[in-house]
Amino acid sequence: MRAIFIDESATSSGSHYYLGGLVTDAPALRHVETEMDGLAEFIADQVDGVEQSIELHGHDMFHGKAEWEPVPLRLRVRACEIASRILAESGARMLFRGMDVPAQRRRYAQPFPAHELVLSQLISDIDKRLGPGRSLGMLGLCHADEHHSADSGRRNLRRFKIEAVAGHTERPITHIGDTIYFGPSHASRLLQAVDIATFFLNRVRHTTETDPRARRSMAAIVGNIRSITVDEYVWTP
Repeated sequence: MRAIFIDESATSSGSHYYLGGLVTDAPALRHVETEMDGLAEFIADQVDGVEQSIELHGHDMFHGKAEWEPVPLRLRVRACEIASRILAESGARMLFRGMDVPAQRRRYAQPFPAHELVLSQLISDIDKRLGPGRSLGMLGLCHADEHHSADSGRRNLRRFKIEAVAGHTERPITHIGDTIYFGPSHASRLLQAVDIATFFLNRVRHTTETDPRARRSMAAIVGNIRSITVDEYVWTP
């Protein structure tokens, strides 16, 4: 069995929408959970007022928002680097899919919602890699961050298992078990891990860091994430 953790990221302008999928076996899951807990404990030990339960959220860590507001910049950068290294050493595999939203709207009179379409593409890609003898192996079970489209996501997966759906999947989904389980990211270190990975794969595509130190840190972080990324594709209709 493979546990799959899914989270979203989008550009601030709305030009692109992305989803990341982190595929884990038992050792990888345990490694990420244990090490991410350790990272949160390390930050709490360094900064007064920060709890060990702090959510490791890519946007907040990078920008110093929410629970990360009192954390100094140097420590936030270090935390991002450590989180990316945890992923690189975990044995997990990352898939990253996205879409050029304005291009889709220009091409189609009635475009599918971005989340619905990119999720179907991501699940289809993971499914292809889960079959016997494929790179990820075995059956997979999907866990995703809470989302307003959770009901439609569950319904669509059921449809995808029955037959290929035009515009979404090329063939029926056969290696994703049961349904998609949606839950709060603050309660899951694995959802936090895929959030961090998806955030940085988004940012590196759309933002040029002006400070040389920031460029070096970004290169290290993204390099770690890409070392486990087996698919990185953005659809431009």
